[in-house]
Amino acid sequence: MLVAILYVGPDWKNLSVLVGAMGILVLVTDFDAIWHPVDRRLG
Repeated sequence: MLVAILYVGPDWKNLSVLVGAMGILVLVTDFDAIWHPVDRRLG
């Protein structure tokens, strides 16, 4: 979607799909899966 927005220009359809995809990603992602590699690096 970022390529489409950069190529065609920001359009309400492109931006709404991008925001919707980011919303689904945030709602579905397990936050422990995100922080586990960070904790491993910090020790």
